[in-house]
Order: sequence, then structure tokens, then C-alpha cells
Amino acid sequence: MIRVLIVDDEPPTRARLRQMLAAHPDVEVVGEAGTGPQAMELAAELHPQVILLDIQMPGCSGMDVAASLRAPRPHVIFCTAYEQYAVEAFELDAVDYLLKPVTRTRLSRALDRIRSLAAAECREVGTPDLALRHRQPAPARFLGRKGSQFAVIEESRVLYFGSEGSLTRLVADHGEYWMDPTLNDLEYRLDPARFF
Repeated sequence: MIRVLIVDDEPPTRARLRQMLAAHPDVEVVGEAGTGPQAMELAAELHPQVILLDIQMPGCSGMDVAASLRAPRPHVIFCTAYEQYAVEAFELDAVDYLLKPVTRTRLSRALDRIRSLAAAECREVGTPDLALRHRQPAPARFLGRKGSQFAVIEESRVLYFGSEGSLTRLVADHGEYWMDPTLNDLEYRLDPARFF
């Protein structure tokens, strides 16, 4: 079963995607989000294998969300009205980039790519679920919050992480930010040659 999280700030678009996904018996919609920060919370909580992700959303963009996903990273299929972000999307290892209005045919092809990736990884790891969970993580980027603003911080700019209460403080060469992941969560995403 492919567990999918739908992320779009427009309820009619989420409903249409959910309806199209219902035609695929091996797909289960595990949740929906309408903002970038909500998408990140649900991705961490629900551990979807695939995220259908809009780009222009309140809080932070879909690009910021994709760049900040924790390991094991779900596959990302961007669903957007904007053509100009395609190159950046594939630099973030997107599986596909669908332009709105998303058609059944294009969505089916994107899901076929997910199935093919899972089958190839299954041969290496053993089972489809383990295959989807043991993908190589992308270079780390982090979504930090400063007041009401969000920013994506490259791992190379991070000086250190600290824990204060239930939040994590990220100190970079250009400022200080707050994050939700715990230090334990971050341990699996960080380059052990740079952080200990």
C-alpha cells in the first residue's frame, strides 16, 4: 500500500486529488494539509511514502517543505500551476512535476514511477515498505523559524544545534532559528563528519 499525504492550500484541489487517487486500489490517503508548516508536522507524524505537494502555500513554500523533510524522506510529486520551479523541484529529487489542472493520466504515470522505484529498491532491501523507508537521504537542509518568518538553511551554514525546552535552536553563520525536530531526530540527517 502506498501511503500518500496531499498538500495544497485549496480544498477543492485536495478533494479532486483525493478523488483521482481513489481509482488506485494500492494507494491510501493518510492525511491532508493546507499550509507548509502543517505539511511538515503531518509528514513527521504520519510517515507517508509519497507527498503530493503544491508550491505556493501559506507559511512556507512547497520547495521549503521538500527541502526540509526528515529522513526517511518520502517521495515528492509536485502538483502546481507554476512551470518555473521545475528545475529546482528536480534538484530536490522530486519524482515528478505535474502542472494543474492535474489529469488522471499524468497522476497515474507519476504513481507508476513510484511503483517502479519501490520495486527496484525492494530488490535491494527486501520488502516494498522497507525499500521506501531506506532511500538515501538528500543533502540536508533545514526549515527554521524566526518570529513568523520561515527560512531554509543549508547544512553547510549551520554552526550548531541546541535543545531548549521542546524546541531545537539552530545557530547558523547568518542568524539563529527555531525548529521542531529534536536533536535525536536530527542525528539521522546530519553528516557525522561535521556534527557530533
